[in-house]
Amino acid sequence: MCGTRPKCPKYRAKIFQEFPNVVMSDRENTFYEFGPFRMDPKSRRLLKGESAVPLTPKAFETLLVLVENSGRVLTKEELMQALWPDSFVEEANLTVNISALRKALGESPNQHRYIVTIPGRGYRFVADVHGLSPATVATASSETDQTAPIPASSTLGRFAVPLAILLIGGAVLAFYLFRKPDAPKSVGLRSIAVLPFKPLLAEKRDEALEMGIADTLIFRLSSIRGVEIRPIGAVRKYAQIDQDPLAAGKEQEVDAIVDGNIQIDGDKVRVTARLVNVADGSVLWTDKGEQTGTDLFAMQDAITEELVRSLAIKLTDSERERLTKRYTENAEAYRLYLLGRYVLNKRTAEGYKKAIEYFQQSLEIDKTNALAYSGLADCYTSLGSWQILPPSEMFAKARDAAEKALVLDASLAEARTSLALVKNYSSDWKDAEAEFKRAIELNPNDGAAHRWYGAHLMGLGRLEEALAETNRALELDPLSLPHNAQLGRIFYLMRDYDRAIEQYRKTLEIDPNFLIAHLQLGWAFEKKALFDEALAEYEKTIALQHESDAGERIGGRGGVEARIARTYALAGDTRKAEKMVAEIASHSNDAPASFYNLALIYDGMGDKEAAISYLEKMLNSGSQRFGLKTDPTWDDLRSNPRFQDLLQRMEVSG
Repeated sequence: MCGTRPKCPKYRAKIFQEFPNVVMSDRENTFYEFGPFRMDPKSRRLLKGESAVPLTPKAFETLLVLVENSGRVLTKEELMQALWPDSFVEEANLTVNISALRKALGESPNQHRYIVTIPGRGYRFVADVHGLSPATVATASSETDQTAPIPASSTLGRFAVPLAILLIGGAVLAFYLFRKPDAPKSVGLRSIAVLPFKPLLAEKRDEALEMGIADTLIFRLSSIRGVEIRPIGAVRKYAQIDQDPLAAGKEQEVDAIVDGNIQIDGDKVRVTARLVNVADGSVLWTDKGEQTGTDLFAMQDAITEELVRSLAIKLTDSERERLTKRYTENAEAYRLYLLGRYVLNKRTAEGYKKAIEYFQQSLEIDKTNALAYSGLADCYTSLGSWQILPPSEMFAKARDAAEKALVLDASLAEARTSLALVKNYSSDWKDAEAEFKRAIELNPNDGAAHRWYGAHLMGLGRLEEALAETNRALELDPLSLPHNAQLGRIFYLMRDYDRAIEQYRKTLEIDPNFLIAHLQLGWAFEKKALFDEALAEYEKTIALQHESDAGERIGGRGGVEARIARTYALAGDTRKAEKMVAEIASHSNDAPASFYNLALIYDGMGDKEAAISYLEKMLNSGSQRFGLKTDPTWDDLRSNPRFQDLLQRMEVSG
């Protein structure tokens, strides 16, 4: 790898041999000045006065080679060999970089103050170049602490990744561990989004690998206190090759983004990674390299350690241990785990089911992979919580998977969140809360854990605490649809229906097709006696269900239809309500959701005794519907002794 890169000592020795007239001071100890410009090869900055001049990394390398060969004609072949060793690129790439340099240096087409074209041969740098020691420029350098901004929009090339994804590991390990590290920068960053790594060639793509590298970095970095890390669900939409990283960072409202490029050519891997300040586009940390290898795990260790070092973060012993903790040493088991995470994070019914298959295959190879068990628990709790599959069966499987994960690694926050949800379902409120708190202690950056804990607190009637947890979740992931919808639900439970409606509408601005927001917006309209608006939201929810794999699962089979029937009854259209309740009852079974839905309709029709009877059947069937205590839907029943007895039996005070 080193020896073919312009910033490497072996390369400098090679250039010195081939180009004896080159001014070749050690880049670690030399600055170059020409005209009003000063170059710092170590930090890869070009300054004009006190201002940073924007240059791409390749344009900077091109200028550096020209400056170090000032006065000498460099042929196009020599330049291309120096800039793109072992790669086949078109001459146009060099022309583009020369053009960019002339523009950055302020040359017009007819001026030749810096770069002169030698027709038929190449280029010569003609300005006088002076080498300066660090002491000479220390004062000026300390006053200007910016790196060159990246372009506001960068076109990332096209990508080819073979199925054998582990080739990438040794390449990046060598690149990160065998270079001379820069001094760490304390850049005062409070929030970071790690974007999916991008390919340089796209004849073939391995999106699971690209997303998996980001997911692993997020998982490792998220345990560090003092820096907010956006979750994988927030950044997965930025996987397009032409995604503007700064636009992604601004949308995510973070201080910095981490992005990277991958190129695999046979057994050689080229990797570029960088940390970019979103406010001004300056590159705070960057490097690149090339090597062969097979150790994906070592690659991830190296990237994580180098990134944390660049942030100048002081780690606790437990944080340092998690940064490089490996949950399996088997490459195939890890590949299957990455595939499982990739489809799990799509958060669809089919994605959950396919992820279960991948996690199980990973565990068949390595039964000690705690992350795979944690992934299974996540899938099962999601399938149960959304009633995609029978909740009692799903939560039992989730408990088993979460407990196996925690036997292997008691510090695995995600598994503790899953176990908390299981205990929540089992009405074990005290233990559920303890697990939520432990999960958040282990991973303070897990927005989902904060949101689920907030939902737990909502059900217990501790709405101010629920609001605090949900707001924290939103700080960690401002664009999360579930987080935003939950904030609307808290306002609804507080009986602040106008704020609830406003928040649900904000959620729908992020995604107009988020059916949960449409459903719960209908609840708020219902409580405001805006029945036509409520019916419109319920109908929209049903339409979206038919378009998605959620099917009839929101609220259980017939859940939204029950809300429609209830609304008809509240609006005085008893005939339509009675017709619908008969249809819903004919398709009902002994599942808790069926009893709940019938209670909804009978309550709307004014038959309070029938409504309470169905709620009692729901409780006797082992339902988790502990939200009865706080849900405004049941406000007209609260003075009824049977309803109060129901709440007491659910072990919820007040």
